[in-house]
Amino acid sequence: TDVFEIINRYADAGLSLLVVSSELEEIEAIADRIIVISNGIKTADLAREEVNQDKLVAASYKGNMRLI
Repeated sequence: TDVFEIINRYADAGLSLLVVSSELEEIEAIADRIIVISNGIKTADLAREEVNQDKLVAASYKGNMRLI
């Protein structure tokens, strides 16, 4: 909770923040833009309005497809 409060305070002040997490629900809750990188490949670049769990999960698996 403390971390989210700090992130929101800085964002409200107009600062850009880079948050790295594998917790999709956390990222969905705080991000204005989400870039998914899976196995070194950028697999999605989504604005807040475009984000949903299905798109995030699908993008996270795309990078694994080249390993098969």
